[in-house]
Amino acid sequence: MEKKILICFLLFSPFFVSAGGATLYLSPSSGTYDVSKTFAVNVLVNSGGVSINAAEGFLTFDPSEVSVVNISKQGSIFNLWTQEPSFSEGGIKFGGGVASGFSGSSGKIFQIVFRAKKAGIASVGFFEGSVLAADGKGTNILSSKTGGAYTFKEIIIASPPPRVYSDSHPASADWYSDSNPSFSWEMPSSATAVKLLLNSSPSAVPTYLFGPITEKQFSDIPDGVLYLHVSYKDQKGWSQVGHKKIMIDTKPPDSFEIEVQKNEKVVLLFKAEDDLSGIDYFKGEITAPQEEPVEFETKDSSFEIESLLPGKYMVKAWAFDKAGNSASTSLDVVVEKVYAPEITFWPEEIYPGQFLALKGSSVYPETIVSVYVQKGTETERKFDIETDEQGNWVFIDDAALEKGVYRIWADLEIDEIKSDQSEVINIEVEEMTTLGMDSITLFLATLFLALITIVISMIILIVLRKKRKESASSWQSPPA
Repeated sequence: MEKKILICFLLFSPFFVSAGGATLYLSPSSGTYDVSKTFAVNVLVNSGGVSINAAEGFLTFDPSEVSVVNISKQGSIFNLWTQEPSFSEGGIKFGGGVASGFSGSSGKIFQIVFRAKKAGIASVGFFEGSVLAADGKGTNILSSKTGGAYTFKEIIIASPPPRVYSDSHPASADWYSDSNPSFSWEMPSSATAVKLLLNSSPSAVPTYLFGPITEKQFSDIPDGVLYLHVSYKDQKGWSQVGHKKIMIDTKPPDSFEIEVQKNEKVVLLFKAEDDLSGIDYFKGEITAPQEEPVEFETKDSSFEIESLLPGKYMVKAWAFDKAGNSASTSLDVVVEKVYAPEITFWPEEIYPGQFLALKGSSVYPETIVSVYVQKGTETERKFDIETDEQGNWVFIDDAALEKGVYRIWADLEIDEIKSDQSEVINIEVEEMTTLGMDSITLFLATLFLALITIVISMIILIVLRKKRKESASSWQSPPA
């Protein structure tokens, strides 16, 4: 029915327009596309300044070069169709019109989506066609047909990137102080050229062209995080880019100083800054007069010096950054006092006849600690005990304690410098009472009493049961 209506409209249109030169054409008419990729082509009409109301045609192409993926009439100037645009062997037929007429240079009839099938140039052209004027006579005013030629190229996958190494800067996560890095890379023997670029970008494309070299040395490279980018050329073209990260820091830490904190132990506080690679660790040596230096190393920002005897010490230290650069400083540390030992354990309860046992500690290993034991106002007894390698000591009195109150303290002396007295411990020795028995004695006594109570209760229970049985027996016996 639509076909008949369209023909009638074309034959009996009341409007008369003189014939002009209309054109059927494709847009775009050329282009370059990768094989297996799709591209869209619009079928258009240029009315040549004349009002038209119908057009038809037959597009041809080689199905071995392109395939039709989709045909769409969306946005078409036509709304009546004598031949829906459709693909058949070797071409696409179409025929349509519009009752109100169309005049313009780029009237869209429909769109085709093609897929490129193989490398080469594919032609799409109009085998036949017509454009009818809205002149009441259906005059064919088509003067030219312009097809398209499309170039298809194979998708060439670039060769894999070269593996890039650096003997001078092997670990990408480490900092180095060497500003003359050397690089090498692996690539196929068929490579004919190399492109290189050293910069701060992690993913740049190299631009400096060289022959087929496999190594390169750089000199006086600036500090920072840098990347070498390498690509080689082979039969496929330029390869994918290989990258190698290096980190260079040639400058020592920006500042370094030491503060000393004195309590019972001397603590060195390190204050250092390095803006690029950062501080890694500290190393130093402590020297007493006429003594060999004692070395230390730490990653912490402080170092505790144990058991320094009174005297003057020279401390020299180095702050190392993560590239191995260092800054140094030195100072004198004067220890003026001897620190008192500490009593860390004593009995909470003790009774006459028992022996006193103490434990303690000192900041000085293998040093004599003096322990003092005084009962009431009597003269104190003094005992000398040597500390172990950690400065700990143990004391056991060789005389049993008597009833009374005892005062206990300790001190030590080094190079005729005596320490302060430790905290005084007061212990009261009393006769043992029920309340004074230790927990084990109380437990045993309580257990014994409980057992006695249970035994007595069982005896009573047995006796009562026996009497009940005797009573029951005598009540049930008949009289004689």
